[in-house]
Amino acid sequence: MESNCDIPDIIRQVKQGDQAAFDIVTTRYRLAAISWAQSIVRDAYLAEDVVQEAFIKMKEKIHDLQDDRKFAAVGNSCESNCDY
Repeated sequence: MESNCDIPDIIRQVKQGDQAAFDIVTTRYRLAAISWAQSIVRDAYLAEDVVQEAFIKMKEKIHDLQDDRKFAAVGNSCESNCDY
């Protein structure tokens, strides 16, 4: 899989169980997600945990996403709903 695919295509592949596609998503969004989480929890290690948990939840619930173009909103929603 090429990493330069657009996000809706990658999300469709994640929905089909493609681990490489999921790796692309986590690589592409990890640093931004950690920065966002750290601005909320004010702790670098806890922010890493929040992001890891958010990606796990995202993978579990990716099939609920109706519009693959709206992935970024789902990622933010998952992070803000973690129990930290």
